[in-house]
Amino acid sequence: TENNLHGKLPEDLKYMTNLVQLILSKNFIQGQIPAGLFSNFQSMNTLYLDENYLNGQVPDELGHLLLLRNLDLHDNSLRGTIPNAFNILTDLVDVRLQ
Repeated sequence: TENNLHGKLPEDLKYMTNLVQLILSKNFIQGQIPAGLFSNFQSMNTLYLDENYLNGQVPDELGHLLLLRNLDLHDNSLRGTIPNAFNILTDLVDVRLQ
C-alpha cells in the first residue's frame, strides 16, 4: 500500500502462482488488468488493487480464484458488469467495487 508504484501490472506476476495475498492499493498503477494474469493463482485469498488508475473490465478469471475472501477494486476506472463467474466464489466475504 502507498508504495508510489507507477506503470502497468507486470504480466510476469502470473508466474508467482503461490501468492496468497496481493495488496497494491493506493499507487499509480494504470491500464487494464492483463488477460490471464490471475488464472493460475489457486491459493490467493486477498486481492487489493484499489485506488489506482486501472481501466477496462473486471476480468472473468477473478471468478476462478476459488479461495478468494477479500477483493477490493474500488476507486479505479473499471467498467462493465460483475462477471458471472463470481457466482461460484463461496468464500468471498468482503468485496469493494464502487
